[in-house]
Order: sequence, then structure tokens, then C-alpha cells
Amino acid sequence: MNFKDLEGEFPENFDNLILQSARNCPRNFFFRHILHLVPKGVPEMGMKAIFGIALHKGVERLWHGDSIEQASEAAIEEFNSFGMEWGEKLPYTAQGLQMALISWAAQFKDSNKDFNMYAPEVGFLVPMGDFNYYGRIDGVYTKDGKRGVWELKTTKSAYYICENPHNQITGYLWAVSQTTGERVKEATLDIIQLQVRKIDCTRITTQRSEWNIGSFVAETQFLVSVLRGMFEAGIWPMNTAYCTNWGGCAYRDLCACKSVDTIQRLLPMYDTRKWEPWKEEELA
Repeated sequence: MNFKDLEGEFPENFDNLILQSARNCPRNFFFRHILHLVPKGVPEMGMKAIFGIALHKGVERLWHGDSIEQASEAAIEEFNSFGMEWGEKLPYTAQGLQMALISWAAQFKDSNKDFNMYAPEVGFLVPMGDFNYYGRIDGVYTKDGKRGVWELKTTKSAYYICENPHNQITGYLWAVSQTTGERVKEATLDIIQLQVRKIDCTRITTQRSEWNIGSFVAETQFLVSVLRGMFEAGIWPMNTAYCTNWGGCAYRDLCACKSVDTIQRLLPMYDTRKWEPWKEEELA
């Protein structure tokens, strides 16, 4: 099926979410990031994602030297600003949010003294060939005279987090190197495991070689060039193994259509909503 009759513009900016959409399924990338389609009534983020954002806010306040009470208040206020209802049981409650902050502060109270977290929550938009690479880093630190990238991750199990390979971490190290002019190769990941009965924290340090970072840049540039070729040809292959991931792809009905005309008749079921987080913040 040729999609040239469906109008859209090829992105100038790519972040990890957009790139992962393309890796998962080019057709998904087309519907979400070329046509900007989102099913009607579906929020941009779910409760668990908003909980993670609020937790990031609280930890950011702890890095700034706030007390647990101050950080918890800021985190709860951040969650409430989205107008989302809290979960009915731990850990996705206001109490669970405070418990996670207490656990993180207790676990890393001593080792945090070794970090100079001089740039928490910093965004960047860096040229990578004929497109721009965007990201928002949880923190940039200096330790023993060298810069590093800090990221906070939430998960049900630490086994779900692979620190290397990890495209986001590698991309962030490349971006910080580009903006500072300094070779940055170390990243520290704080992993908060959110479970009903307990909340655990783990800290992992990982490094990237020049070959690792160079491979990431070359592969990303190649991927975008392939996507550009698909855009020009109007052909977007499907990865049908992705159709049932995470409760099912939002575009399965569109992919099942027998013609572009049929797709156009289904478009009123979708809103048009661009994913452009780089427009919402100051960039480094």
C-alpha cells in the first residue's frame, strides 16, 4: 500500500521516543510522527508515567538540598498538576511517592556527596547530520574532575533495565560531549524498583567507548536516512510482531484497512497531536 496520498511532513527533530517508534515499527512511526495521530480520548501520558515525572521532580529537589518534606510536597504538587487521579494502592499513591523519595535519600545519602550535580534536568537539541537530536537529561554531574550523565529510572524489577547497551544513555553522552566540547563517557543510573510491598534503590555506573558512541551516531543517521527514503517512496513497512505489544498498537485498525480511502474514513477516530517536547523548555 502506498501512503503518498496522506499528507505529512518529515520530522526535523528526533528524540529517543520517536527513534524507538521507528525501530519498533515504521508504520507506527508514520501514523504517530508523520501524521501525528492519537486515538481520541487517550491522554498523552498514563498515571504511571506521571508518577515517574513527579518522582523525578522530588529527587531533583533533594539534589538541591531540600528536605524530604519539601521534596515530597513538590513531587505531589507536580503529580496533581496533570489532573490525574492517584492509584488506589501502593506504590502509585502520594504515600508511595514519599516512600520512594525516603528510600532514595537513605540509600545514597553518603555517596551523593561525591557528586557535584551542577545541571539537573537539562534539555538539549543538537545537530546530527541533516536532523537534530533532542533529549532531556535528568542531570549532568562532575565527579573526580570529570563530567558524567545521571539518569533516574523507575521499574518493577531491576532486571528490566539494561544499562549497556542502552541507546538513550549512549545518545545523552554523545550530546553532552557535543555541547561541552569534552569527551564524556560515564553515566550513573539510579534505579528505583516500585513494588507493592517494598521500594528498593540500586545505583549502576556504566561507560561508553568512542566506538560505542560512534556506532550509535552512525546507526541513528542511517535509520533516519532509511525513514526519509520510506517517506519519499510513500511506503511504510509493518512489524506485525509489534501489533500486540503493551496491550496492542493504537493503529491496528488503520493497518488492517484495504485502501488509503478506507484509512481516510477512519481518521475522525483520531486527534492530531504533535510530539514536540523541545518547544516546551529552554535548551542547553
